[in-house]
Formats: sequence, structure tokens, C-alpha cells
Amino acid sequence: MTNTKGTTGKRLRDSRSMCSELARSGISLPLLFTPQFISFDSHLERILRDTSDIKPDQNDQRFQEEEWHQNAIYRASMQAYLVWCKNLKNQVDNATLNTTEKNRLQQAVEYLIYNLAPNSNPGRSPVQHAHESRGASLVHDLHRMTGDLLKHAINPQSPPTKNKLQIGKHIAATPGAVIHRTETLEIIQYTPVSTQVHTIPLLIIPSPVNRFYLCDLQEGNSLVHYLIKQGFQVYSLSWRNPQNAHKHWNLESYTKACTEAIIEVSKLSPTGKTNVFGFAAGGLLAALACSILSQQKNYCPVNSSSFAITSLLTHTSSQVGTELDEKMINAAKALMRLHEVSDAKELARNFAWLCPNNLLWNPLPCNYFGGESSPGDDIFHWNSDTLRTTARLHCDFLSMSRDNPFLEAGKLSLCGTPIDLSSITCDAYTIAGSCDHITPWESCYQTSLALGGKTEFVLVNRGHSRTLVCPIGSSDTRFYTDGEMTQNADDWLCEAIQHQGSWWPHWRSWLAKRSGPKHQPDRKLGDQQHPKLTPAPGHYVFE
Repeated sequence: MTNTKGTTGKRLRDSRSMCSELARSGISLPLLFTPQFISFDSHLERILRDTSDIKPDQNDQRFQEEEWHQNAIYRASMQAYLVWCKNLKNQVDNATLNTTEKNRLQQAVEYLIYNLAPNSNPGRSPVQHAHESRGASLVHDLHRMTGDLLKHAINPQSPPTKNKLQIGKHIAATPGAVIHRTETLEIIQYTPVSTQVHTIPLLIIPSPVNRFYLCDLQEGNSLVHYLIKQGFQVYSLSWRNPQNAHKHWNLESYTKACTEAIIEVSKLSPTGKTNVFGFAAGGLLAALACSILSQQKNYCPVNSSSFAITSLLTHTSSQVGTELDEKMINAAKALMRLHEVSDAKELARNFAWLCPNNLLWNPLPCNYFGGESSPGDDIFHWNSDTLRTTARLHCDFLSMSRDNPFLEAGKLSLCGTPIDLSSITCDAYTIAGSCDHITPWESCYQTSLALGGKTEFVLVNRGHSRTLVCPIGSSDTRFYTDGEMTQNADDWLCEAIQHQGSWWPHWRSWLAKRSGPKHQPDRKLGDQQHPKLTPAPGHYVFE
């Protein structure tokens, strides 16, 4: 079990260290600050006169409420904050520092501007809730938040609401059955609902550190439900939550499990083929499995591959943190080996600090003072419902972040096969988020180039998990397609075509062309070799 004691204190020490770094850089660059503040003053004058045209980025969820744009006081505070942030970041960009120093300074600035942001949602209910309760809510909610702080239990991902969503009832509720189970995973087959279904099925491979149902949230947000209505035969893996008895599970264990699952699903297909869709770390496992299967002498059961929010090239910029060096990786491995199977709750708390705008500062006021659950409740529920991670798997991920083995064919071997992304010659479809804080879209783009077949790359104006959860009717969503696949991601974007709405229909059309003709579905799930074991969402999701 992970020891969480002292986490908050360490975080505060880290924050003080970063602020000290900012102060030292500022003192050493006095001439750099002067023109920035002169520029700020000129902007501030226009803001006070209400003639400024400063607007937040359309993807900044903190300023979506109308009050920020209609109320003169809110608008002025927002514009002053945005100008200050821009000037502060410009100071860092223009600083004559080495790469390591600049990275530390950039991180310090990011934390600083997030901490000093104005209230992320002026029109929401904290004030109204306090007014209706005549101030009692403030006393109660402040006491509750203080108690969580003292217990180091602050977790903005988990809304303190009495109306918790239930697995199998509100989320992960699409009808189906488990038709195959191993020590590592369950394979869920979903019940067809259309009169005709495509011949070649689709297998979804989720991340091994999260529950599988990010693709099957509430009905309007469920990609699985959408695909089934469109006539696709859909299967999904559900990973088992590892216990101490499974401490030996590593990258090869999960890759082998994926490879075997693809083969099992292909046996249920009349063509002996299946389409594979992996997302996040599940996309990494899917790529490894596809590479292994594509090098088989007899045949490859993979008909097409799709990857969402997946980066296989690790030496790229990311907001996850500063570049890892050898000492940091070795220290992390030593710490992980003390806990052979890690409790994921601490990972969830730390995850919030990777994207504090959306995962910390925005939900925190609503969670504790809003008298309501957070927006996007099903996504927050999924994000807090993480799986435990074995030390061996974690160490393998750390080693890959250092070695970047996919740049060189054969540098990594698994299941007795050298891994070569160029061996994946089937058609591929990759989706990335322009606001992704974990797998930057440029890295996902480079991953597309490393594949050996014809690749369709799609960029969505969303963050990590919300890139995948992109239901029909998302009026604020745009996606880009059909750019020329050159080595430069920015060049691709300049040539890309912009579309409004969800990318789901675009992928549906692409997938339909690679899913074979339609026929009348057999509504009896599984077959003699794959009998129905338990109803969906299965057994492992409750462990």
C-alpha cells in the first residue's frame, strides 16, 4: 500500500522551491522585466477603459461562463490576468538560461499562474449556495475541506456527492457478456442492436492503469453505444486489478495478454480478422501486440489499427513534468520496488497536478463549496476509479521514457519478437488532442509517421480523456483532418481541414470501409469455444 503521509508537505516544499527559482531568475534579469511591465501598463489602461480585445483561449474551460464576458468587473479581472500570464511567459521565453533552468522556470511559472487565477467560475453556485443557506454552507464545507487537507485526502477528481454513479447501472451499462476470461483480463462482447452488423469486429484495448469504461460512460458519452448503433460488432478488454499475487506482471505480461485477446476475438470473426482500437497506454499495448502479430509467419489477424491519445515516442515535450534523467529514473524504480503493487489513489491525486487548470482549480470550488457535483461527473468518476499498478510494469514504462525504444527497430523485444512499428502495415487511424497534457499531439503525430501502413491523423481541440469522450452534438468541438503527412506536425496543421463537431462520425466512416460487408447479427453472444460467463460489465471491474 502506498504511504501518502507527507505528500502535501512535499508539494508545498516543491512549490516554494519553484517560486524561489522564479525569484532568482527575475533578480538576475532586471532589464528583461522593465519592457514587460511597460507593455502590461498599456494593456491595463485599455482594460480599465473597457476597450481591450483580450480574450481567453477558446479551449480554456475556466472562462466559459457568460459572466466573464458580460460583467464589466469580471471581464476586466479576466483580461488583466490573461495579459499578466502572457507577459510572465514571455519573460521566461526570452530569458538567457540553459534548457534545464528554463524548464524549471517554466514549471514554476505554470504553478504560479494557476495558483493566482481568478475564481474559475463566477456564475456557479458557491455564492448562491452560501446565500441560500445563510452562510451555513461555508462553515460546513470549509470544515470538510480542512479535514481532508489534514488527512492528505484532497482529491479533486472525486466529487464529494451523495449521488454516486453506479457501474453497470449508470456507466459501463451497455448490455453484453464476458465471453473469455484469463488471469489478466476479461473480454466483453456487446449485444448488437442494429438489424445489420459489419463482418469484421472491433476490439477496444484500454489503458492497464485505468478502468476500461472510458469508452462506455453514460449513454450520451458512450463511444461503445454509438458504435453498436452504427452496426459494428464491438468487444472490449477489461483489465484485472492486480493484487500482490500478480506482482510479477510486467510490460511483456500485458503485451502477451493483448496479443492473445486479439487472436481470440479474430476466432469469432468469419474472416479471421479483427480491427484493433487502443487508447492511452492501451494504445501502446495495442501497437506492441500488432507489431508482434504482423511478424507471424502464418497470418496476421489485425485488419486495421486505431490509436487515440497514444504516444509511442517518449523523447518529446510534455506537461507531465521535467525531463527525467538517469538518477531520477533509478530513484523512482527503487521506490516502486518497495511497493510491489501500488495503490492508485495517490497516483490519481498526483495526476491532478499535471493539468491543474481543468483537474484541480476548476473542480475544487465546485466540489467543496458549490453544493453540487463536478461538471462531467462520469469522467471524474472514471478518473478516480483507477487500477493498481505493479512495480514491474511501472519500471518498464520508466525505462521506455528513458530509452525511447521505438525509434530503432528491434531495440525492444517482447514475447520473443523484436518490436518494429514499421511492421504494422495495415491501415491506421490516430486521434490526438491539441490540449492534451499527457500525450502532446505533436508526439502522437510522430507516432503516426512511425507506422508502416497508410495512416489517417486527426487532431481534436480537447484535452486527454475528453478527446476520446467526444459525443455527437459537441458544439464547442472542432477537429482537423487531411493535412499532408510530412515530418513537421505544424506543417500538417497548416494544410489540415477544420470540421465542427465530434470526430466520431469521421472515424465511423473510416472504420466502416475496413469492417467488411454487413449481415444479419447473431444475437447469441460468444460461441461453443467462447461461452457466456457473466453479464457485462463483468467481474474484474468490481475488484
